[in-house]
Amino acid sequence: MRWKIQVKNYRCFADSNPLTIDLSNPVTALVGPNNSGKTAALRFFWEMGRMLSQAPGALMGRDDGAGPRAILNQNIRVLSDAYAAFTELNDRPMEVDLWQLTNEFPRDQFGSAMTEDVLPVHIRVRFDRTNLNADVFLIHEGNEVVVHPGEFYMHSNQLGNLYVHQTEGYQYFLDHSNNLYGFDQPTFVPAVRSFGNIQIPANHELVLGQSVITQWVTQKQADHAQARKNAASLEREIARIFGYKQIEINANGRNDDLIVKINNDKSFLLKDMGNGISHFISLLSNIPARGNPLILIDEPEIGIHASLQVELMNLLSKHTNGPIIFGRLSPSHTVIDSNLRKA
Repeated sequence: MRWKIQVKNYRCFADSNPLTIDLSNPVTALVGPNNSGKTAALRFFWEMGRMLSQAPGALMGRDDGAGPRAILNQNIRVLSDAYAAFTELNDRPMEVDLWQLTNEFPRDQFGSAMTEDVLPVHIRVRFDRTNLNADVFLIHEGNEVVVHPGEFYMHSNQLGNLYVHQTEGYQYFLDHSNNLYGFDQPTFVPAVRSFGNIQIPANHELVLGQSVITQWVTQKQADHAQARKNAASLEREIARIFGYKQIEINANGRNDDLIVKINNDKSFLLKDMGNGISHFISLLSNIPARGNPLILIDEPEIGIHASLQVELMNLLSKHTNGPIIFGRLSPSHTVIDSNLRKA
């Protein structure tokens, strides 16, 4: 996902101190003390991502209506009050700036359709506090440009589709293959989570509790060969990480817990095993099954020894197609790749 994003006036991130993340990085760590904004940064993608994923299409004139400008209808995903997503530090609207960070469509690949001055698109999405709708603008030389439906033109060649808009002698391209659709339903792993055979509702649409068992069985018994291959790969990786020759994971007879068979000899119910291996199995069973290209994890260190946290990140990277963003505590108050502040 080759985009840079800046967020203003969302929760603790006022426009005087915005959140900025480069999504082209495969892994981004948000490190800081409690109440510094790590969880808010992660929640932004889950709460606002569904609307933001529609921004490129709306800018190109593919919104639901044919109005005079690009508009996103309210589609904010929050657990309680949608208006709580706006900062309390001021009364201004929320603004999200998106910069495309790719230039894979050189002018000579599209012939005379392209001019010399071709720039990656810069999109701004402004969320209204009163009706939760959003306007979408093209930013040209720092100014907001209202793009009317149909003003982006598609050019195609062997590299794919390129959408181009011309403004004051410049052409702005939007790479259709570099979209924001991964924002639509990211995998969000909250800091408060429970695994094994404990019955709890889905938290942030993550499959937890007994649903993990159903999802794992479905994956292992899937008609699709790749799903079964992914499940077997995870079993091998978990065995390697925890020092076993072999691990096989199956549901028990009541389908209310998992049986972990070790070295083709001993077997244990997941609830009777250590918290670390329970976290690995439960988290990793979610990722391939969901297949989403954006992974958000709040405090991955919970229940996992420091020596295994790198292994967890490596495994997640191996089984995902997009960036991973995680927040973790640090006594040094160090912040990586984001400007966090206390709420």
